[in-house]
Amino acid sequence: MFLLRLIISLSLLVLIPTSSFSLKAYLNSSFVKLETGKLTDTAVYQSLLGLGLKHKEKHAQVITRKRYQLGEKKWLALTKELAKTDEVFAIELANYYAGKGDTQSAKLWLAPHLTPSVPAATANIVRLYANLTLEQEHPEEAFEFLSKHPELRYEQATVLLALELGILSFIEQLLASQDSLAKAPYLTGLLADIFYFALPHAITIADRKPQLVVSSDIGSCEKSVTFFATSVQDIQQIRAHLDALKNHTLLSIVCPSEVRYLPISVLDCLMEPKQPILCNETIFSLFKQQVKTDYLAVMLPVGGANVHQGILYFDRQDSPQVLIHELAHFVGFVDEYPLRKHHQVCQPTGKAAGQNVIVFEDSYTRLNREQLLAKLPWGAYIKSTTPLWTLKQGRKLLGTPSSYVGEVGLFFSETCINNPTFAYKPIPKKSFMRYFEMDIPKLYQTLLHSDTNIFFQPSYLTNVNE
Repeated sequence: MFLLRLIISLSLLVLIPTSSFSLKAYLNSSFVKLETGKLTDTAVYQSLLGLGLKHKEKHAQVITRKRYQLGEKKWLALTKELAKTDEVFAIELANYYAGKGDTQSAKLWLAPHLTPSVPAATANIVRLYANLTLEQEHPEEAFEFLSKHPELRYEQATVLLALELGILSFIEQLLASQDSLAKAPYLTGLLADIFYFALPHAITIADRKPQLVVSSDIGSCEKSVTFFATSVQDIQQIRAHLDALKNHTLLSIVCPSEVRYLPISVLDCLMEPKQPILCNETIFSLFKQQVKTDYLAVMLPVGGANVHQGILYFDRQDSPQVLIHELAHFVGFVDEYPLRKHHQVCQPTGKAAGQNVIVFEDSYTRLNREQLLAKLPWGAYIKSTTPLWTLKQGRKLLGTPSSYVGEVGLFFSETCINNPTFAYKPIPKKSFMRYFEMDIPKLYQTLLHSDTNIFFQPSYLTNVNE
């Protein structure tokens, strides 16, 4: 019976003039009839399905694909065929590969829909391709796709990426466009809130909205610091860090003034993972007329945190505790972990290196107790009964005996272990200047609020040169 129906069906096809017959058109119309319920014969349906698959007809592929689970061999083969001509399936396939962590394969299936032969690549294709490119850490390439697509150039993600890359010319082009307010109503408010340096002409100084990030009165602080970030996300992260630290005693001495955007394209910095961030600091002389705080703090994408010339550098992976450790350098606290060879701190000067560390040329000194106490920033907190020397093999060496572990004294610090000099600190236990995760000891808090500001670092204003 089935064979008879198929013969009749095919014989009808023979009656159609060959000049107007198209197998593709026939299969297409037949599947439309199937989808609309106008063709219900199961045998004819199966025959059409087999014929459609043989000739790679889209409807047949779509119907058959539904029989298999995501990722199955036949599902994958059919999806690949469909993805060649249909962006919906290309996106599905790209998401499948992206979910497996294979962004390269994901991009390969999207790429044909981005070529000049497909000038009207949809926003969804471009957006996904750009996101995959960002995952591969190629922000410039991602921005290239987003900024050239007419539907995406006004999206906030594109603007934020331009800010991340410091491409201010693109921002200015958007602001100059008559469509900017209609297509990107958020734009003016966003830029007014974050721009500080290299301000686009459309955003005047009066439009800026500086925001204090702590409730402290900056005028009552010993020192103040302006934070800079190279992306809006970093601005938000810095604000979150400072909010988490708002009750920390250190922030009552060194007060954050505001957090501002700084185009990374303006900076000239060497940034390597696990290596101290190093920048051309003459660039910061450009801020002297605008930024009157004592110090600057700059968050960069990557690199080791450190303080130099009144400028704190840290990266977006650093925690609030790392930030506290680095801010402590501004007010004269010295690292208690081993510093590199020939570090400036470990040069014998006969003076305290900071609030918490003093360095001597050797472990023996001819100074008497009064002379030694006068050199220690924490000397006033040492009990008269606490010794400052230890007798070892008949020699009187610097250092409070370990039996006085609960006292303030003169204890060995690892600071200069890589140098020929000897460093000492006021308490034996480890502190936040050794491991940033640890709390600031009570004695250090006392020193912070005492009259020891001779150890405060000079302002960046006096350190950077034009």
